[in-house]
Amino acid sequence: MAVVLLVLIFAAFLFSANSTTGQRNVIAGVLAVVLFPLAWFLPRVGLPVVAIYMTTMGGFRRLLIPAFGYTELDPLLLVGPIVAVLCFVNLVTNKQLRPTTKVGKWTLVLMALMAVAVVNPLQGSILVGISGIFFYIVPIMWYCVGRNTGTPQIMTALIRTLLVITILGALLGLKQGFFGFSDAEQLWFRESGFSLAVIGTQRTMSFFTAPSEYGSFLSIGIVIAFSYFLRGARLAVVPMLLLFYGLLLTSQRGAVVGTAGACMVMWAVQGRSVRAWIPRIVAAALVLGIGGYISLKQLSSVTEAVGGNDGGAVMLNHQIEGLTDPFGKGSTAGGHLALIGWGIMGGIRTPIGHGLGSTTMGSGRFGGTATFSSEYDIGSMFWSLGVFGGVVFVGMIVATYRTLGLYWYHTRSHIPLVMIGILVTSQGSWLAPGHYAQSAIVWIMIGCVDRIWRDGRLIPGLTQKLAGRKTSLSIWKQAIARRLSGASPSWEASYRRAGGGTSLDRTPPGLAGAGLPDPQTVPDDGEAEPPAPKPRRITPSAQRALERASGASRSDFASEGSVNEGQLRPRNEQSA
Repeated sequence: MAVVLLVLIFAAFLFSANSTTGQRNVIAGVLAVVLFPLAWFLPRVGLPVVAIYMTTMGGFRRLLIPAFGYTELDPLLLVGPIVAVLCFVNLVTNKQLRPTTKVGKWTLVLMALMAVAVVNPLQGSILVGISGIFFYIVPIMWYCVGRNTGTPQIMTALIRTLLVITILGALLGLKQGFFGFSDAEQLWFRESGFSLAVIGTQRTMSFFTAPSEYGSFLSIGIVIAFSYFLRGARLAVVPMLLLFYGLLLTSQRGAVVGTAGACMVMWAVQGRSVRAWIPRIVAAALVLGIGGYISLKQLSSVTEAVGGNDGGAVMLNHQIEGLTDPFGKGSTAGGHLALIGWGIMGGIRTPIGHGLGSTTMGSGRFGGTATFSSEYDIGSMFWSLGVFGGVVFVGMIVATYRTLGLYWYHTRSHIPLVMIGILVTSQGSWLAPGHYAQSAIVWIMIGCVDRIWRDGRLIPGLTQKLAGRKTSLSIWKQAIARRLSGASPSWEASYRRAGGGTSLDRTPPGLAGAGLPDPQTVPDDGEAEPPAPKPRRITPSAQRALERASGASRSDFASEGSVNEGQLRPRNEQSA
């Protein structure tokens, strides 16, 4: 079915080659034909390639303007959604869309509510609702793709790809900030009328679609590099400093705060127990808050003494002003919080919501009657879907963090640690209209993590151990810790004595490298074998008690040294 749709789409692009966007149509058709088979049949290669295209799509579109001209409705924007829809159609036709986890069930309910909100009359034209499909439902389809194909190898490839992309993006962004934009980029500014300037200085965007998405990906790159630093790669501090410097020059205070919060959480969860996490977060917040405030004040003094009116100095001064005085005249924090509150209250006052497309760019373009922008996905979901849809979205977020917390707590592997950082720093932008790449990649990775954790929980006995006795859970954690430290997993006997099973199972497919312990050493929940007797030395008091009970002397026993309990019988009984 998906192949037939792909052929039809490619044919439509080819037949429209003589239109005003003809060359772009052909390019979009070729990209869709290449990316869909890769994403579906070779996801380990295809999903990172999709991530590369989605992140660099903005720069690619701008480079084509001198040759093919500017168009507002660019078909290149449809390549990613086409691939997602085709993969989703394959999942449905092959009956592979089976939500068996809490995250999957919350997500399926959310998609159903979004589908109903497409025809909400309060948003105006039906075209407004259809535009909401593009901005909200399509990114969640990427979750289904990741949920179906996710493996630790795919997650590792995505993480490394994102780190390389963000480093290259930071270098291009710094070039734009210090040396100006290229001719194609300046032409795009003139043709599109786009402007997001700070005191007359245009914000940089690298090869991303917008400055805000550029800042979001710099934050993602920082938390990825920080995760490698926490795992012992000290050289990771070099890309961290580069990315953080680029983030400061974007003049996006929210991205800086989100990155700091994500790094604090990632450091805090290094504690050995959940009880240690909250004190570590508080300590990190105090140290980072006080230290950051003092550092920014000193940096502000240096910039004032040095002077300079270039773009970098303007952006840096604007950044410092907002971070050191978050609720002052130069800060927009109060306005952002007010927008979130208005979005939530709008959903409470209108329980059925204002329509899926009311919070997207399509509402203004197609004559929407309830246009509103919360700038953060939670407020947008309450406004678009109503109070029930907003609650479902919050429930999905909670279920996702719960899955990540369990995955990290029981494995201490790299994948959940990175995902914790990415989701925290992207909080509020999981479904951000206009962040085409960020939304798609975040949902792909959520689906992959959900699949990996589900496969790990399918190891016989793991589900019962996670919800079972405290002794069993303690042994499980100790065994994982020994395995991660390189020690031999010699814990099976201890688990048997605690009441666990004895039989072993094979490795479920796709779990290599997930951070889960070797399933060959994971016991089943069968009947426990009787514990092997431990040799022990007979004390004099025990010897006298045995003599009185049996009427035999010490010399009549088969052994007087280190014996087993089953051997403590008189010699005449042994000979008999």
